[in-house]
This record gives sequence, structure tokens and C-alpha cells, in this order.
Amino acid sequence: MRLHTYIYIYMTSRGRAGCPRPPLSSRTPAAVDVDVSRRRTTFYHGYEACVKKREGLAARCGGVGVSSGSFACEMALKKFGVTRIAVLSPYAQVGDVEVTRFFTEAGFQVLGFKGLRCRTPIAIAEVGEEELLCHMRELDSPEVQALVQVGTNLSFIYGAPKLERELGKPVLAINSATYWQALRSVGVATRLQGFGRLFEEF
Repeated sequence: MRLHTYIYIYMTSRGRAGCPRPPLSSRTPAAVDVDVSRRRTTFYHGYEACVKKREGLAARCGGVGVSSGSFACEMALKKFGVTRIAVLSPYAQVGDVEVTRFFTEAGFQVLGFKGLRCRTPIAIAEVGEEELLCHMRELDSPEVQALVQVGTNLSFIYGAPKLERELGKPVLAINSATYWQALRSVGVATRLQGFGRLFEEF
């Protein structure tokens, strides 16, 4: 089955790749498109601005659906019926503010936040799973209903399910949530084991 959707991921970067690319609408719909944009993420500038960004990209894609980490996390949290969250992020302080703003405007209470202050995208990717697990445990409290990891260069798709079993509450890894939302948006309802409650229950 071909997935007629693009997964759109903004990442902090010092620039774009040098080689030209064809317009999005001319590419195979089954492709996963990654647009690298300087100093922006899918959480930035508030909820409504993110909606407009997503709509603008969908228009560029010729009406093909667009999935992004911010809205995927929102959708996943609403599936679980939670409103009180804590967030782990690799970004600088400005990222903490923007991610908190997005979730707050989406209707959630951000009770805890940890920003790792990684200096580069490569530094983000070098953060190990055990360190992420440690930070997530520190963020947890009885008041927190779900833990959320943002930052697509962090690898936490296997760590999140471990922590769910340990803590007994939802733990979202943004890459897993984005893939889940993309599949569900095109009618793929396959339940997957080993990637957390989101894929197993919804």
C-alpha cells in the first residue's frame, strides 16, 4: 500500500543542502519528505501559526496530507485523554518557550520541562537512551499524566515503551507519534507491538 502523505520535519540547521530538489507536488506521494529549515521547528510561533504552516505545506504538496511532530503529539495525547504533561527537549531555551507555548495553546498543562541545550543537530543525535530515560524519570511526578519527548534527532522510540511499562503511564517519542499519525491519517490501522501503547491501543 502506498502512503499518500508526507511526514514533514523541521530541524534546526545552519543551512540547506546544496543540491536542488523538484517541487513537492511532482514527487512520488509515497515518499517521506524532510524539509530542513533554519531555526524553526513544527512547534514554533504558536498553535495557529503552526496550523498555517501545515496548511501551506499541504498546498505545496498539491493537497497531499501532511504529518508533523507537534500535531502528532497533540493527537496522541488527546487519544490518551490526558491534559497534564511533562516535556523533554534537546533545544535551547527559546525552544523550551516555543514548545511550551504550542502545548499550552493546544489545551495542555505543561507541569515540567527539561531542555538539554544541545548545540547542534549532531549533538542531539549523540544523546544516549540511558541519559534520556534518566531525564524522563526526573520529570515524572504523580500529577503528570503523560511524558513527551520532542526533538526528532533524539532517538527514543525504544526507550519510551520501556518507560511506559516502568511508570504505568503514556510516554510519547515524537518520531513514533509522527509515524503513527501519518499511518492513521491514511487509514492504516495496523497495531504494532514493541513501539509503545500508542501503536498498540489506537
